[in-house]
Amino acid sequence: MNLSENRVAMPQFLWKLHGKEAYIWDLVLTYFFAGVLTAFQVVYLLDSAYWKTALMVFLSFDIGGGVVSNFTLGTRKFYAESRRSPHIFIWFHSIQSLGLILVYPECLIPILVISGASILSSSLIVLLRTPSFQMQWAGFFYGVLVLLSTSYFSLPIPVISLLLLLAFKLVVAFSGNFKRVTE
Repeated sequence: MNLSENRVAMPQFLWKLHGKEAYIWDLVLTYFFAGVLTAFQVVYLLDSAYWKTALMVFLSFDIGGGVVSNFTLGTRKFYAESRRSPHIFIWFHSIQSLGLILVYPECLIPILVISGASILSSSLIVLLRTPSFQMQWAGFFYGVLVLLSTSYFSLPIPVISLLLLLAFKLVVAFSGNFKRVTE
């Protein structure tokens, strides 16, 4: 069975995650990575309060799923054809940053700086309106974000991993591929 050739129609409530149609293989990879990231995060939260663990499980699954999903053809087509501004999608992710701050309030400044720079970079790339240089700009901005993130070397592993994956999800996977709708 060739999973890459089998597409499934997605229910409307999942269109923002997978588009109107998704390859089965896209779904498998998306949810597998989301699960792996969530398990990775939970290991670091075994002694945390229940609400902190629950919030990190939600954030990890959402960010982890988006890392793969934003590269898929179904998701890219959905956002390229959408009448809504892509900036709404991008800036909506500031809520994830606030969730991370609730769990790690001692990391307030690095979370605000790194997530803010990720969101701003993502919006700037989308403003290019032409896909011919979006991926190059995405590579540039993501590289800068990695360097910025490493300057906060005392960040807990769950924080730095989610911030880097959030940056990758928004800057490279979403904005770097915005309007690219070919296979």
